[in-house]
Amino acid sequence: MQQPRPPTDMQPMDGNAAATHVAYFMSDCDIIYPISPSSTMSEEADAMMVAGRKNLWSQVTTVKQMQSEAGVAAALHGALSAGACATTFTASQGLLLMIPNMYKVIAGELFPCVIHVAARALSTQALSIFGDHQDVMAARATGWSMLCSATVQEVMDMALVSHIATYELSVPFLHFFDGFRTSHEIQKIHVISEDTMRMIANHEAIQRHRQGKLSPEHPDMRGSNQNPDFYFQAVERANTFYTRVPDTVQTVFNRVAAVTGRPYHLFDYVGATDAEHVVVIMGSGAAVAEETVSYLVSKLNRRVGVVKVRLFRPFSVSHFLEAIPKSCSRICVLDRTKEVTAPGEPLFLDVSAAVLQSGRQISVIGGRYGLGSKDFTPGMVVACFDNLASSTPNPRFTVGITDDLTHTSLPVRAELDTVPQYVTQCLFWGIGSDGTVGANKNTVKIIAKHTDFHCQAYFYYDALKAGGVTVSHLRFGRNPINSSYCITHADFVACHTGLYVHRFDMVDQLKNGGVFLLNSSDTDETIGEHLPPRMKHDLAEKNAVLYVVDATKISEQLGIPGRINNIMQAAFFRIVNVLPPAQARQYMHEEIEHTYHSKGQQVVDTNKSSVDVVLFPADPASDPVHRIHYPRDEWAALPRHDMTGIMPELYRGVMDEFGRNVVVPAMRMQGDRVPVSQILPGGRLPVGVTQFQKRSFAINVPWWNKETCIQCNQCSFVCPHSVIRPFVLSPEEKSRAPGSFETIPLKGVPGHENDGFRIQISPRDCTGCSVCAMTCPVPGTLVMKPTEQELETQDVNWNWCSHHVQPKEMPDPLSVRGSQFRPSLLEFHGACAGCGEPQYIRVLTQLYGERLLIANAVGCTSVWSAPYPYSAYTVSQRGLGPAWHNNLFEDDAEFGFGIVVGTLQQRKRLHQMASYLLDTPQEQEHMDAPIRDALNKWLQVWDDYDGSKQTGDALRELCEKQGRVQNPTLREIMANADLLAKPCVWIIGGDGWAHDIGFGGLDHILRLQEKDIHVMVIDTEVYSNTGGQRSKSTQLGAVHKFAQAGKDTMKKDMGRYAMSLGNVYVASCSMGYNMNQVIKALKEANDYRGASLLLCYAPCIEHGVRGGMAQTMKQEKLAVETGYWITYRFNPTKAEHGENPFTLDCTEPKKDIEEFLKTNNRWLQLLERNPEHYREVVDLFREEAKRRFYMTRMVGWEYDKLLEAFPVQKGPAAAGGGATRTQAPARATGRNAVVLYATDTGNSLEAAQVLATELHRCCPDMGEVRLAEMGEADPAQLAREQPAFVLLVTSTVGKGELPRGGNEFLKKIEQTNDFQGLPFAVFGLGSSLYRESFNAGAKTLFEQLRSRHARPLTDMGMGDDEAREGWHAGLQQWVPQLCRALSELRTSGQAPPQQAGLAPAVSPRVPVEGATASKRPSATPKKVPVLYASETGNAQEAAGQVAEALKRTGVEAPLFEMNDFTMDMLRAESMVVLVSSVYGHGDVPRNGSDFLEMLRGTEPQSLGHLNYMVFGLGSMLYASTFCQAARLLDEQMARLGAHNMAPRGEGDDEAKGGWHAGLERWLPNIEQALSKRRSGGTPAAPTPQEPITQIRILYATTTGQAQRIAEQIREKLHTVPGMPRVEVTNVSEYNTAFMPQERALLVFVTSCADPDGVMPAEGQAVMNFLRDPKHPRDLLRDVRYSVLGLGDSRWGDRFVKSMRELVEGLDRLGARKAFPEVAADQSAARGPSVETAVDSLCSALSTHLGRASGLKVPPAQPSESAGVGIHG
Repeated sequence: MQQPRPPTDMQPMDGNAAATHVAYFMSDCDIIYPISPSSTMSEEADAMMVAGRKNLWSQVTTVKQMQSEAGVAAALHGALSAGACATTFTASQGLLLMIPNMYKVIAGELFPCVIHVAARALSTQALSIFGDHQDVMAARATGWSMLCSATVQEVMDMALVSHIATYELSVPFLHFFDGFRTSHEIQKIHVISEDTMRMIANHEAIQRHRQGKLSPEHPDMRGSNQNPDFYFQAVERANTFYTRVPDTVQTVFNRVAAVTGRPYHLFDYVGATDAEHVVVIMGSGAAVAEETVSYLVSKLNRRVGVVKVRLFRPFSVSHFLEAIPKSCSRICVLDRTKEVTAPGEPLFLDVSAAVLQSGRQISVIGGRYGLGSKDFTPGMVVACFDNLASSTPNPRFTVGITDDLTHTSLPVRAELDTVPQYVTQCLFWGIGSDGTVGANKNTVKIIAKHTDFHCQAYFYYDALKAGGVTVSHLRFGRNPINSSYCITHADFVACHTGLYVHRFDMVDQLKNGGVFLLNSSDTDETIGEHLPPRMKHDLAEKNAVLYVVDATKISEQLGIPGRINNIMQAAFFRIVNVLPPAQARQYMHEEIEHTYHSKGQQVVDTNKSSVDVVLFPADPASDPVHRIHYPRDEWAALPRHDMTGIMPELYRGVMDEFGRNVVVPAMRMQGDRVPVSQILPGGRLPVGVTQFQKRSFAINVPWWNKETCIQCNQCSFVCPHSVIRPFVLSPEEKSRAPGSFETIPLKGVPGHENDGFRIQISPRDCTGCSVCAMTCPVPGTLVMKPTEQELETQDVNWNWCSHHVQPKEMPDPLSVRGSQFRPSLLEFHGACAGCGEPQYIRVLTQLYGERLLIANAVGCTSVWSAPYPYSAYTVSQRGLGPAWHNNLFEDDAEFGFGIVVGTLQQRKRLHQMASYLLDTPQEQEHMDAPIRDALNKWLQVWDDYDGSKQTGDALRELCEKQGRVQNPTLREIMANADLLAKPCVWIIGGDGWAHDIGFGGLDHILRLQEKDIHVMVIDTEVYSNTGGQRSKSTQLGAVHKFAQAGKDTMKKDMGRYAMSLGNVYVASCSMGYNMNQVIKALKEANDYRGASLLLCYAPCIEHGVRGGMAQTMKQEKLAVETGYWITYRFNPTKAEHGENPFTLDCTEPKKDIEEFLKTNNRWLQLLERNPEHYREVVDLFREEAKRRFYMTRMVGWEYDKLLEAFPVQKGPAAAGGGATRTQAPARATGRNAVVLYATDTGNSLEAAQVLATELHRCCPDMGEVRLAEMGEADPAQLAREQPAFVLLVTSTVGKGELPRGGNEFLKKIEQTNDFQGLPFAVFGLGSSLYRESFNAGAKTLFEQLRSRHARPLTDMGMGDDEAREGWHAGLQQWVPQLCRALSELRTSGQAPPQQAGLAPAVSPRVPVEGATASKRPSATPKKVPVLYASETGNAQEAAGQVAEALKRTGVEAPLFEMNDFTMDMLRAESMVVLVSSVYGHGDVPRNGSDFLEMLRGTEPQSLGHLNYMVFGLGSMLYASTFCQAARLLDEQMARLGAHNMAPRGEGDDEAKGGWHAGLERWLPNIEQALSKRRSGGTPAAPTPQEPITQIRILYATTTGQAQRIAEQIREKLHTVPGMPRVEVTNVSEYNTAFMPQERALLVFVTSCADPDGVMPAEGQAVMNFLRDPKHPRDLLRDVRYSVLGLGDSRWGDRFVKSMRELVEGLDRLGARKAFPEVAADQSAARGPSVETAVDSLCSALSTHLGRASGLKVPPAQPSESAGVGIHG
């Protein structure tokens, strides 16, 4: 079968590429917008532009993307008006959006233009992206000529005819061909060269069009308004243009045929010359009919024929009648569309009218076929001819379906094999995203390019994004191929996954003697065990040749698990032998280079190796391609049972009728056989269908390690497909569980101590994405294992728990852990593995799913959630769940708004009727008192989500108990009882909808101020559903379709736009960065009584994430850490109460933006294609990320200023007890300040704006701040007016010069002699790469001003462009120094001291030399940084609340991740607050671990000047490590001499109010600490510490062990040289009255009285003293202490309870902890032993006293319940 190379003009391409080849060349402008299946035409045009391809006029065609198809049509009209030659590409709803412009401004004005349409079904009862003629038929009255193509070759030819004819006629043309069937079918065609197109183009006609352009050189007016006296005539004026169309088009046909040799006519007839029966058809069906007719005439001598329609509009009756044979007596017209209310379909009506006009006695019938790409086969053509030949033909029929309702369908007999001889037909069954389709596209290209075979390829996809079924249909042979239908008689069938042998009847399509290739590890001996009986029977009966290749194993050995496409492709070439192996290898390597070059050389080499392993095995004995010799007779004797492996038996029993009659056939790829009666009318779909789908395609699934699980439920929170969930089992349920269903005790839920906990997966629904395992905070808890190892056991476990374990409402459902105990009402959908979209919506269903109404825009979120017949939204056990409705792409916002308005209006009617009942005595005659009370309660809360639900349910229950309701008004209320509970309406869509096509509607509804409109935008930054085209949300430089050279503009900032409206709740979320923030945003948005907008960042497979979609959560986290994405919340409700509505939920970017960009192929492609441009993009991105962060943060600053100017009065005086605006107080009489800037790039202006804002914050009593350009300022005038101070900001240009405005200002300075002590400061921006001139201009300004008696406030600040954070870092470091100087200037009224010389630009945070506790400042700090270490976002949220509390006291409180805070920064502060959660087994979270190590590596007593406070978060489930991270931080701060201002706070996740409760109790400490600093209180300025001369050990015991341990401690301490005196005393003998004056170091040793954990009786006196509310909070401020607690870790949360109570009491009264407490586990079961604890305490004591203890302390052994201990 080896073949020579084909002619050079023949190339493989699909219909879209064929159309674009001509359209691009024949156009000045291509105006584009993506919509399937036409998008690839636009993509091809964009790629041609980027590649620099020239058009007819030797220019690069301009390709521009618009925001919608309506915009495309308008831009097209504008380009045509300007005299340009313009075109576009579209389909379906896109064409409908163009219709207004098509009517008026193009056809009506007789502009020449071509629109190429990949004809597609319209969205009616459901969305369908597949092909038919509904869209073009909707446009047939617009006045556009319509030309139809049937094959890929015809697409290229008709495209050229359209572009030539439109200019000759000055009539627009709509050129269409069948979507997918032709647009995506690959054929080997003759390509029309550019020289040929240039030769036959009518250049004179094109020039006439150009001369008619709008021009002031020859002005005219177009588009006037016409009254009845002229309009009719003007319409008829176009007649002469259209009457010339048929003949002119035929003339162009002839001209094209003269150079191509391919003749066409307006109507082409094929068939018998004496045909009696003729089919009339257009589109790809015409090719099928032609092939069938040729077979029927040549093989069966039937007198039949077919007329192929090419020019559909205008329909030429005369040309049509000429094409009909004189012998014809009956015509069957086939339409690929449906017009419900018409007497027939469009083509049928045209043909009927033509025949009627002719007067010929021909009977005409019509039928419909192929809607939504329903396959149209030769057997169906035969059925149409059989119907024509019957004595009573069905006059209005359908073919290809079973219509058992209206009985219109024709029966179809067995399929004919009409494919030409010497054509090989091959089928390849694959899984979506496994590369099968891509490999087969390469296969057809190789065969087409390197042989003289004709080729055809078509690819079937289902609607699922990942794990869906793909079937590739490939034909090649010596004869031309126009078989535009799926293969039914295959010579070769390949099954790329062993899962399919039990699901699909693949052998049914195999010819006798054909080849079947299976991806399997089976041998001759084992194959029979794994194939179903039906398949073995069919293989044997057809005498099939069976091959196996273990492609899965080969891919794993090569390190590309699951990527088996090239392995199977190589096996195909080897078995079919269409090319010699060496050539096949060479050409496959070339295609691999082309396909994978953007993914790196390693990927390319690995895929090449996969080909070599198969084509040239190293050892023939272990040949990977193995022919199976099966027992043919034995297999043939097996019964041919129906397919049963489609679904495991354990799931089949719960399926309903819809599932059995619709879902099962769909799962078997037999949906074509489902009769009409089984389809629900109106596009409705039952919920919860995906639970039956069980696609079972994951290679690996997660295995749960119960030994290390900490029950955080993060795995469930981040799972895209809801396949991994936590289950809580009651004791009874545990007793009934299967033996493999192991549980662990549920922790932290009061009342559920005996319940069991388990993380369970659904292995058949899992996609194997690994997101859960990558997110789990404890390594080894979730491990990805081969599916075959886990499938049987986990399948049984999942089925049991999902049907036998009742959901249990757990405390705190608005937390990460608590939310996941609620049922997920979105599950098992068709999104890509690892997709970042579904998690946000799933959490929404868990919070509000039982009352959720969703208006979903067309896009990914609608396609993966509802691919018919699979519905991913489901219901709770009460039968309640989300009601979901999908609307058009362009107007989902308006659609959702309509739902809100319609629902509210009906609920108002219920409210009106209920009020009437209660206000009208006669209406209450048939109402019982309980019903009246229930009705009244509902009225009180009818507009509240929870209240209306509870009271509505109660009312319904009472009425149902009553039976028939007598009162008619109440009866009407009960008839609409489903509206008693207020629903939550959410509008959901993607960024393409929100930023582009739907932005106008979204903007409108956000501005309407309607209540309860909630919008969620899932932002993937591309058009994910149509293949990854750019949107306005796409970021700068990203390489996507429609942006092949990298997007040249920044992303639209939707959040800042929405915040600018002022009354819209806005939140920006990134789940991988902060899960708690997502929940908080969802709750706040849902509760907000106006419009709310959530922007949710979602990584997409189109991003090309390095490491795959398993990195989804890490991507979301890295995006925020680098400043690529910013998380925040803007809640207008807070402004109404006098609070700042803006909350920044992330820290300033700490990582370089390039670290994120290099994880995405969308920028790596740019790096490969254009490294120089990539560097420019990275530099721009760095600046933009900083600018965007500061601009976003400035929203909060601006509101601070607004609230200062217009304060809010709270309390009873305000209406309704709320808050009202009061008149702004007069601004303080302080003089105005001036900020001058000189800039060349805009950086100095941005810095000046930031500084102006900061000045208002640190100097609230200042006058106005005037911002001006230096060149506009007069230094002499400044010297005369003497403003409060002058701040100068300048960049550097050239070799250290000032920008132009700065130079002008400098010259004016030189003319001014005396500035009379004018206070000033200078900040310069420059690059340290130029050391000689670094900020030289700014230094010159500084020296010139100072030499003329201006007074510098502080050292000059400098920003370095080369610093990691750019010039912003220097600015951030300099601002506190400036503010301190200004504060001193304001409070003292004197100038700051004169400073000699210029200081270098260094951080003001320098060590305080010689600082000790006695030098600690007593003034209230102006700034208190809040440092946090967080793993899940809880600690970050807590830190934010701490910052808010500090701000309420008038203190600035910036947030920092601990790792971002250096020791220099710490030394520069007077006070900090530390907030930390716990990571793993008591460690500080990873973003605080470096900070802790920094503290450990710092000399003792080096922070004696610093005050601090600590708040810790933890779970009392792990009592021994509860808040241990905070203890570690506390210990180190104390070791460094810092002063603890307040008792350490602790928040318990398991408490009734969660950690929030502990924080609320602790926050008052902040105000108390700061108030004492204001009044000079002791904690703010303590007396110097006296040296410790005595250690007093106080013990409380019940068994005597605490006493023995106390004495043991004393003995150990006596061995340390220089240790002060140590005495041991029973705590009952200690006089607490002397405790406030105690100067000894107190060490408490306490045991527990019993398993309740309370203090022994002899210690109760001390506890009573500590708890006495009369004592002041600083009573024990001079007391230093520590505690060693004894307990049994098996007591759970009661472990060392007495120790914790003692510490809480001491801290409450201000006692200072010398070092953290130590816990000892008496059982030594899970915590440190007593000996270890004693050694730890003695070592810590010695360290604290500055003595070398010499004690060898064994390392702590942390475990799930390890003792507190002292680590490090």
